[in-house]
Amino acid sequence: MIIPKIPKLKEVLDIATNPIIESLSQLPSSVAAAITKMPHTKETIDIHNLITSILMVSLTIGSFMNEINFSDIDELHKSIGKNVAKIRKLKKMSQLDLALSIGLKSVGLISVAEIYHNKKHFNIEHLYKIAQVLEVDMCEFFRTSSL
Repeated sequence: MIIPKIPKLKEVLDIATNPIIESLSQLPSSVAAAITKMPHTKETIDIHNLITSILMVSLTIGSFMNEINFSDIDELHKSIGKNVAKIRKLKKMSQLDLALSIGLKSVGLISVAEIYHNKKHFNIEHLYKIAQVLEVDMCEFFRTSSL
């Protein structure tokens, strides 16, 4: 792709591709200024589309980050841990047996993730393996009603 010589276009592209959050706040006015000065060629339309896409992604990420309630995520991890513990106990399996069955060398992760101690939690791979060992659907770990 050929980048036409437009004043400040390189600066706009640098800002647009810079992952630093502070730079994202500079995007809208810089993009608007550069776009109005661009001649309408295939290359500038490609650049315009690229910058617009980057802007939309950055705005979406910013919006998503504002909507996340991190205490809800903590509660989710606690609930998952409690459900794993309940199902494990129903299946009469010890934490050690479960840990060894999913390829862990000790009970440490199971014991702390079941109670969400120090924000330690199961990842998706752990949950998949635990579901296989306990012979349950992974969805059971995400249920909010009592088992």
